[in-house]
Amino acid sequence: MKGRKFLVLSTLAAFGVCVGALSIYRAVSEDRPVVIIGDGYPSIGFENAKIELVVFEDFLCHTCRYFSMEVFPAIQTTYVDRGIVKYVMVPLATTSRSKEIANAALAVYHQAPAVYFPYVRELFLLFANGTLEYEDLVDAAAKFKVIDLSEFESSVKTRRYDAELAHNYQLAKKAMKKNLRTPAVFINGHSTPDISFESISLQIEKDLKAMSLSHYSNFSVFDLFGIFRTPLFGRVFSHWPQSRNPCGHLKSAQNSLKTFKTLIGDRLMERP
Repeated sequence: MKGRKFLVLSTLAAFGVCVGALSIYRAVSEDRPVVIIGDGYPSIGFENAKIELVVFEDFLCHTCRYFSMEVFPAIQTTYVDRGIVKYVMVPLATTSRSKEIANAALAVYHQAPAVYFPYVRELFLLFANGTLEYEDLVDAAAKFKVIDLSEFESSVKTRRYDAELAHNYQLAKKAMKKNLRTPAVFINGHSTPDISFESISLQIEKDLKAMSLSHYSNFSVFDLFGIFRTPLFGRVFSHWPQSRNPCGHLKSAQNSLKTFKTLIGDRLMERP
């Protein structure tokens, strides 16, 4: 009987060491995110969503217009509205003209964050039609009754948010190094060069699956030792075979394994 208990303990300990080694390997080998977004950026979606999608855009960028008009709506209905993705937009501006437009967008954001994305859509619609003058910026803002037009015009004319745009530009340089581009998409801090909805959806699903698996791969040898210390661990041996009957051995071993899996499951449920 002592020999059998020793064999079981040795097997379980080996299992715990392997899982612990896997956890260490994952922690060391996993790429670190290159973009860390704090508060203060235009966003839509559940604040504590598992996936944070960050996109850098310029309002005079044709591909950005395509992304906002065609790709973003699919992301919104598939993931944002379901609470899976928090979508963050970081406006960039590298020319005097684009800075004026970006100031208009940020003026709307700082007055009424809820209408920022609808206003951005209006801007890209105007851009697609080839007209995006100062009067167009004001007329687009006037469509939203919550906007104080006097305050809005003052913000645009004085370039109130140029410093914020400069900060955004530095953030983009830090994230993209020499490969500065728009639109640039980052999913949970990792660059996604292909901005098609299919590619973005594939990466989101991959990240969600990895998060689900990490719940179990993070089970370490220390968790296993914790199981050993529980009074319930004695239940594992309560099913261990006491006779030399092969059928009895098999059934008892199955019961022992079932009990051990239950203990592991209980332990994992205690983890955040």
